[in-house]
Amino acid sequence: MSEKQLNQNEIYDGVQEALLGFLGELEYGRAGVQFVHGANNGGVLRVNSTGVDMVKTGIMMITNIQGKRAAARSIAVSGMLHKAKSRLGNSKEE
Repeated sequence: MSEKQLNQNEIYDGVQEALLGFLGELEYGRAGVQFVHGANNGGVLRVNSTGVDMVKTGIMMITNIQGKRAAARSIAVSGMLHKAKSRLGNSKEE
């Protein structure tokens, strides 16, 4: 969630910057973070199963993206990407 609509490149860069800062390059690489799909001011990340908890914690630490106040949260964890993409489209903002 952000004050203003962010484009997918801004979201990707912001998430990557936050995760690299929190995890460091080695753990970021081990987690295998990949930005797979973006929509509705959010997106789907692909992460190795061993890195899920670390990445979720790193995402919670996001407070701004590109100088714009933002808050990130994990909506769901799924073992199947198509299921995760469908949940992104069906999620409701609080």
